[in-house]
Amino acid sequence: MPTAEEEFAVMLTATDYRFTREDFPTPDLALRRPDGTQPHRAHTFAEEQAQAATVALGILSRQFTDYPSLDSRVRFLRSMHRTLSDTWWAGLARRTDPRHTVGPRPGPERFATPITDADPNYDRLGHVGRRTYKATWDEATRTYTGGIPTPASRILARYGELALLRFELEAPGEDVLFNEVVLPDGAWCVGNRLLRGHAAQAAAQELAARLAARGLPAARVETGGEPIFTATATAADRELMFTAALELLADTEHPQARTNWVRAAYLLYQAPRTKRDSDAVTRVFLAATSVLLTGQVIGLPQDIDLRGYVMGQSAFLINALV
Repeated sequence: MPTAEEEFAVMLTATDYRFTREDFPTPDLALRRPDGTQPHRAHTFAEEQAQAATVALGILSRQFTDYPSLDSRVRFLRSMHRTLSDTWWAGLARRTDPRHTVGPRPGPERFATPITDADPNYDRLGHVGRRTYKATWDEATRTYTGGIPTPASRILARYGELALLRFELEAPGEDVLFNEVVLPDGAWCVGNRLLRGHAAQAAAQELAARLAARGLPAARVETGGEPIFTATATAADRELMFTAALELLADTEHPQARTNWVRAAYLLYQAPRTKRDSDAVTRVFLAATSVLLTGQVIGLPQDIDLRGYVMGQSAFLINALV
């Protein structure tokens, strides 16, 4: 009996439309040399994403109209997203060279481990010394210092500045900014949080403790400096946003399909599903649904995930595709 990965390969050969690696620009976060040189493995990973999007679009195109109701189309899209995560992404994580720094990395079980309220995701913004080329560890400050800036370190610094600007405008004097998200029906929930000050320092310490608990090196986790973090929303709110995104994508009666797609993109980035690299699945899923709904590929900016985490809903909707 064929494996899920083998069935995926068969579906690829039966699909006419083809995405290319140019549809999946390498994020600056993956470029960790001063000259911004794109490693060959980045091209390989983009091709993997293009193949997955091609398969996903083939399935969606053949079956989407078989589901007459909004609820049934939502269930179908949810199943498609789960297939990308459980079959394509988890399979890629298992077979990828662990030396790679673009795409899956060691610990493939992390790519299928769900985010929970007890174990939220934290991503550091601002100065992240380990993203600086040839930085050195400073035990006194608990940071990496010196080195040469890279596209990865520069983009984290830029979004750290944007996060601090949001604090000054929306939550002056606070250490936690709760990102309010308006759902399509007019209700609202709390999306991700931005952390600074004591809240961010606590997150850094928690991350170090988690790594140590998993038996991984934690002695040089950057816990010093003036960290800024994004933190994922609660499971209940992430489920609300994920379902709302699928409903937007499944609404075939809406005259503004592109607008719905952009609104759904924001909600999906506010509702990651798994501990590691949900962004890759989201990019593939969004690429496939953009062609399904609009008949063309809607280009995804290389930093669309950071935009979703930091900008806020209104700013994202205005700037998402610029």
